[in-house]
Amino acid sequence: MPNIFRLKIVAAPEPGAASVVIDFDAPGTKEMEGADAAGGDLYCGQCGALLVTGMPGRRVRNSVIRCKLCRAYNDPSSATPA
Repeated sequence: MPNIFRLKIVAAPEPGAASVVIDFDAPGTKEMEGADAAGGDLYCGQCGALLVTGMPGRRVRNSVIRCKLCRAYNDPSSATPA
């Protein structure tokens, strides 16, 4: 059974900021692959949509994920068990 994490909502990053916006278009969910892919499933902190499966979670730095449904910005480094 995968680990399930709810993310913290953050403000939209400033244009040109160091943060990387990972923007997944609806209706799909991004599946991570590779050696670090055993992290868990990340869910939007605002609407609860599944954003990513197999994400290393807290090991992700300097990035935000924009929800495919509600368009909220989520911080993957803030992943907390749901």
